[in-house]
This record gives sequence, C-alpha cells and structure tokens, in this order.
Amino acid sequence: MNVLVYTGPGTSRGPIEHTLATLRSLLSTHYDVIPVDAHTLLTEPWAPTTSLLVIPGGRDVPYVEQLQPEGTRIVDEYVKGGGSYLGICAGAYFAARNVEFEMEREEYRVVGQRALRFYPGTAKGSVVEGFVYESEKGAKAVPVKRDPGFVEELETDNEEELCLYVNGGPWFVPTTADDATPSYTSVRTLAWYADAQYPPRPAIVECNVGAGRAILSGPHFEYNLSNTTATTPTDPNLATIAPALVKADAARLRLARGILKRLGLKLNTADAENRMRREILDPGITPMYLCSDKPAARGVEELIEKMGGVGKEIADSVDVFRFVRAGEPIPPTIPREDIPPTDSADPRKPPPVTIITHPPDTFPPPTTTPHFSIPHYFSILNSTPSLKSKFGSTLLYAHTVSSTQTLLDKNLAFSASLPRTGFVCTATHQAAGRGRGRNSWISQQGCLMFSATVMHEYPPTAVFVQYLVAVAVIHAIKTIKLCENLPVKLKWPNDIYAHHNGQWKKIGGVLVTSSYEHNAFKMVLGCGLNVSNPHPTLSLSDLLQGKEGEEAVLRTEEVLARIMTTFGDLYEEFERARSFEPFLERYYQAWLHSDQQVQLLDIPATPHARIIGIDGSGLLRAVTIEPDGGLGEEHLLQPDGNSFDMMKGLISRKK
Repeated sequence: MNVLVYTGPGTSRGPIEHTLATLRSLLSTHYDVIPVDAHTLLTEPWAPTTSLLVIPGGRDVPYVEQLQPEGTRIVDEYVKGGGSYLGICAGAYFAARNVEFEMEREEYRVVGQRALRFYPGTAKGSVVEGFVYESEKGAKAVPVKRDPGFVEELETDNEEELCLYVNGGPWFVPTTADDATPSYTSVRTLAWYADAQYPPRPAIVECNVGAGRAILSGPHFEYNLSNTTATTPTDPNLATIAPALVKADAARLRLARGILKRLGLKLNTADAENRMRREILDPGITPMYLCSDKPAARGVEELIEKMGGVGKEIADSVDVFRFVRAGEPIPPTIPREDIPPTDSADPRKPPPVTIITHPPDTFPPPTTTPHFSIPHYFSILNSTPSLKSKFGSTLLYAHTVSSTQTLLDKNLAFSASLPRTGFVCTATHQAAGRGRGRNSWISQQGCLMFSATVMHEYPPTAVFVQYLVAVAVIHAIKTIKLCENLPVKLKWPNDIYAHHNGQWKKIGGVLVTSSYEHNAFKMVLGCGLNVSNPHPTLSLSDLLQGKEGEEAVLRTEEVLARIMTTFGDLYEEFERARSFEPFLERYYQAWLHSDQQVQLLDIPATPHARIIGIDGSGLLRAVTIEPDGGLGEEHLLQPDGNSFDMMKGLISRKK
C-alpha cells in the first residue's frame, strides 16, 4: 500500500523534504511513501492502493487552483469511502470549510470557502505574527500541549509542553451556532496551542469524514532539524529557534506516531525506525566488491581501464567512482579526474562509490559481506550446466547503495565502460530503490534487488525483453528445491505475484530502462523480489512454511544465480528466434490474465473486454463483451500511464 505526498504547485521544498523524511522513518516497512503531482491525483487510479494522502505545507491558493473542483471531488470520495487524509499547515487550510489568513495585512490576505470541508469551521492564521512567504523570518518555535485524552493514547503520562515549528499555520475556529454545518461531534482536538498570551486554541484536529478520517495540523510536527538532508538551520532566525525544536524532538516523534496511528497506519518497529532515521541522516553507502570468474576477467580489466584505472576518482553524471585493488588500503582522498558534466549532472558531490576489485575466482571473506555470500553465488552460477551466455559472471555487490538501477543507467561513463551483456549489480539494501513510474521499491533485508546489463541488437523485439525477464524470474524460482509448485504468477506486463491466504499479493517487479546507441538498445534490467523478508511483506520463504522447516528459508544468492542462468538461456534463444513467438505459451502459462475481464475507459457502449493474449508489439489483445454476452471486436489495449495498477485505466486501440 502507498502513502502519497502531494508535491505539486504551491508546495515548498522544506515541508516536502521533512514530510517525506518523517513518514519514511515511521512507515517505510509497511508502505511506499511516494511524491505525487496534481496530474496524478486528477487522472490516475491511486485511491484503491493508498492508505494515506498527505497535503503538506506551502501555499493553499495554488492547491485550490490545481485541484478544484475535480481533484477535491476525488479526494473527498476517497476519504468518505474509508481513506485517510493528513493536512499540515497549507494542507490544513485547504481541508477546512473556511479560510481566513492574515486578515489585517492586505497584501497577504486570503479569505474564502474551500471544497473539502473536512473541518466544518474556519482555519484561521497565522497563529503567530510576522509571517513572510518563502522565508524563515516569521518562523517560531511555538509551545503546543497535547489533549489529555490523546496523551493517554500515546502511552505516556507526560503532558509537558513541546515546541513545534510554526510558519504561517492556522488554529481552528468553530463556526457560529446558526451556521448550517455538520455536527461538531465529528471533530476532536488532539493538541492545543499553549502560548500564555492567549487562551488555548486548537492546533491539531481530527475529523471523522464518512467512513474515513482527516487530521489537520497547524504546526509542522513533521519538522526535524536534526535531519541534515532537509532544510539546515543556516537562516539566522531558524538557527535561533532550532535548539527548542531539537530539545522537543522525542516528544515530537511521539506525537507524530500517535497521529499516524489515529489515521489507521501501521508503524515501523523501534529498530526499523532507528535504522531509517540513520539512513535518512546518512545513507552509509558501503564499498562495492567487483568479482568475476576467469572467462569474464578481461571485461573487468577493460572496465577499470576505461574508468581511468586504479588510484583515481572519476566524477560521473550522478556518482563519483574510485577503484581499489583487493588488499590495498582505501585512501581518504585520491587524485580526482572529472568527466565533462552532462545535462543530468548533479551539482552536489556525493560520497565516492568505492569499488574493490578482486582477481578472477577470488572473493572477499564472508565476514566482509555477511548478508550475501559471493562464493555461494558463484558456486550456484557455475554448477548449472546450461549456462552458455555467462549472464551474471561479473558481479558488483554492496551492502548499501543508493540504487542499483541508477548506478548502471544514470552514470553515463560507467555505463559505457561496462561489459556489453551479463554484468549484474546487487545490494542488500538500497537507499533509493526505483520501481515503475514514480514508484520506489521498499528495500528490506531479505529482498533480492539487482540490475543487469544487456546490449540488445535487434530493435523490433526490444519491447519484449521486459517480458522475457519476468518469465525468467518465474521459471528460475521453480528450478529451486521445494519451489517447483509455488503459486507464483505474472501480472501484466512484468509484476510478480504470489497466492497466499486466499489472495494474490505482489512480491516483486521488473523495471527495464534503455538507451539507443550504435544501432542497438543498451538495456538495464532491474528486478526486486521478496525472498526472505520479515513480515508484514509476503516473501517466497513464507510460501514454503511447513514444508521442511528451516530448510525452507531461501537465500538471495541462490535465487539471483538461478535467475541469471535462466535468463541467459532464454535470451540466447530469443536472439536466435528474433521473435517472442516461441515464448508466448510460456508467458501465458505464467500469467494471471487468461480470459480475465477488464474495463475500458474509452468505449462507453461496450466498456468490458476479455483478455486473449498479447500482440506483436507487446500490447494486450482483448475482445469486447457485447450486452447479450457475446464477443465483439478485437482491440489492442495499452495502459493509460498510471503508476498504480497497469490493469486499470486501459485505453483501447482498435485493431
């Protein structure tokens, strides 16, 4: 399930970064926290897979301009249907019935009604004086006191005030009794402003909305000034208020956890939360180990030579690389050689990606890579007699990287230096794993995450490589002992699903990126697959429970080696055939969609169709179902571009 954070016009960088950081630290093992824009909320089928929609701080008026009336109608239906909404500062104004902002300052004044009306009164601000747009000049550390009932829910008897960051935020004012608004029995105050100059005023309110719930907060309870990846206190005023905010950080986190629990969300364990907070502060990118078998050794040396050799730092489009021979110390600084920047170059200088190279058939000791045995990987890889194309015979592994996919497809010089086909990069943890569209991939220990390279020289069949990878994953799983009959299938075009406790659940997915050069497609084949993840995510090991006890726990090394050998054989056959035709039956046997009925967006008269296969361009083939139940015309279906469910929002292209 997803937690969506709006990042469209009107939002500000600071609130977005703090919101994403806090939510990921508290929710990441259960939810994918995804930034979304107005187009996504207006056009994509996000509601069924969303546990929480967050509208963060910024400016309320652009939210209105972008999302009213259609966007607010969709959001309103989502919440009333059982969804959850969190509005912070501008997001709180946006969800109140009335807005009154800076009424005494003509150049800042905003007044009017809003469409959502989750809070049936007025959001009035700013609660503190001196607000200035796009500035920290008016920011304050404002004392806030939790409501006594909410304190009990937080499992603490500590009712002391805590200071929260406020910059233009509102307090919440009930409408007059003669106003025809819904009953206030649906509104509960969770926290109060505790400024001694004024009587207590509601700072955070909870509103029951149909079957759903909305929480609106004037203060920025998501702000963590110890988070150096977000706004740092270089502004003099922010530096002045920072000590009070840092002192209250533990209480702030208790408040944030309580709010998210009230919204029905599952929180990270304490260990997972601490790990995520450390990773957000410092992802801790670890050294990478480059290993190969003897036949692939020449390709490794060519890679090192093309990248400038050992003993230099090479600044690429995204990362800075340095190569070190195994057994040699890693110097703190070494001579640097910058590759000319490209349009995608990032002006920030990340920590170097250190690659420790090993001679062929030699590997780092197991204590160096405790979560991935490189010798075990190569033993499985080379024990498979069908290995012909040597996929996976050059391996780059690290405990922690930003993203294996980004490493291989966004660093232009590194990408150009890689062996043409079969190089694989994997990691135990990704700080910024990538999924389809704008999605990320939740990275837990026990999840296999890898990216491999292919130089595909026959462009007409390039679209089918993603399908071939997905088929290889399914077939590879079933070559492993005890996994032969696991209920694992494909969801078009390339998601991996497993049947468990009466329902199909996603356990993996494939992402293929490509660039066209020298009459061929340079492809990076990315995959994430839950192998032995802890709960609550479903993994392959969960499907084996009860078969042979401890022996049923799968290892990522074996699964990766099996996928590499299986894909290598399939790809060799694919190259010879120059067609996906020989693989269609295998693809259909592996997928979920035989005779499935789907809804079409653009044929109102006959909105339903039955899937019958895929065509020569990779699109779905379907025949419409007539009102009398008969079958009509055949159509080719393509997704509408949404990132949530490729089988929803299908658009027909008449055959």
